[in-house]
Amino acid sequence: MRVLSGGIWEVTGVMEVREVRVLSLVLLAGSTRWTRKIEERLDFELFTIKTMGFAGYFLITQDFINHGRDIGVVIGPGRGSAAGSAVAYCIGITNIDPIKYDLLFERFLNPDRKSMPDIDTDFDDEGRQRVIDYVVEKYGKNQVAQIITYGSIAAKSSIRDVARVLDLPLNEADRLAKLVPERPGINLGRLLHAPLEGPGSLKERENLSSDEIANVKQLREVQQSGEATADVLNEAESSKAPCAAPASTRRGSSSRRAISRTSSPCASARNPPSCSPSTTGA
Repeated sequence: MRVLSGGIWEVTGVMEVREVRVLSLVLLAGSTRWTRKIEERLDFELFTIKTMGFAGYFLITQDFINHGRDIGVVIGPGRGSAAGSAVAYCIGITNIDPIKYDLLFERFLNPDRKSMPDIDTDFDDEGRQRVIDYVVEKYGKNQVAQIITYGSIAAKSSIRDVARVLDLPLNEADRLAKLVPERPGINLGRLLHAPLEGPGSLKERENLSSDEIANVKQLREVQQSGEATADVLNEAESSKAPCAAPASTRRGSSSRRAISRTSSPCASARNPPSCSPSTTGA
């Protein structure tokens, strides 16, 4: 059974000013029934979205998700804090009923915290670019951009991750990772290239013990060996530095899954629409 409730959004900016009636569709499942509490929840969400200026963001997100479904793109049910929005569920942005599962809207959009909402949407690898192309064509390439995510990987993790990608046996990966000193913020580049003793050395700056220095020497011997383990260290060293790539081209382990992660385009009553497909997290 579906229950309808109306809400008025005014969308301004590069769009023509118009009133948009949003039909809030609530799926009643199991023991859930339409109540005044549910109506108040929807009214609160609609009021918050409108007054904070994010009506356009929701409408554009709904638009490209609907288009993706229309052209056969596999789209995930929704995840993250956006799953707590009943409005997002009602207009088809997510497929998770926050009323049924007691999810909080305030984790997604809070009137007391002036932060931008972030709706994470999953598209299959093949269809993702088709959705991005649709957004570019409809809203204009000058209004669409892709964000860059900067990140760094801890020394031990970078060795293990690269070893897995390069199919190095697990015991070899563990052996290399265990040679890295158990120190917070240790830099793999310094371990492989910095002086062992003297001014600015590993012994002076990182305060490494004699045993740890001995392990570092083993790491350097591995790097100079020219074997597969050396390739792992060299690649791990380069991945330790902060890196960035456009979301549409960057691929990690998620490329092996059916779903790739993309943030939705953004438009509000205060700003022209812009699109920021991105992957977040690692």
